Amino acid sequence: MEKVLINFSNHPSSKWDESQKKDWKIVIDERFPRIKSDASKEDIERLVEKYSDRIQEIAAIWEGKAEVWLHLVGQWSFCYLFIARDGFSSMSGLAVPMADRDDNSKYQFIQWLYITREEFMSPQVLGQDIAHS
Repeated sequence: MEKVLINFSNHPSSKWDESQKKDWKIVIDERFPRIKSDASKEDIERLVEKYSDRIQEIAAIWEGKAEVWLHLVGQWSFCYLFIARDGFSSMSGLAVPMADRDDNSKYQFIQWLYITREEFMSPQVLGQDIAHS
């Protein structure tokens, strides 16, 4: 089955190297929200609810047609609450880019690390180095 990536970040796929795009039938860019530094937990929770619903709507379009993976990069407390709310429940899991940086801090994509929803939510995974398990 083909794979679709929802790129929920402020790093548009139009600026990615071709090697980073090659695994995907399509990459759907969904801009990560701007979160003010004085935002309360309740403010962030409201944003999580709004964007979780939006991401689920996008994923539903591809249900049964492709594996849908989520690339989630952004403000830490939002990401934590998004995952805690199970904001990717209808997707295959999280796709994490593995990269190196050269001496000039230039980003070099290496590969995607796929963490299924079941693996991510499993108590056995918590606290382990999943890249080496």
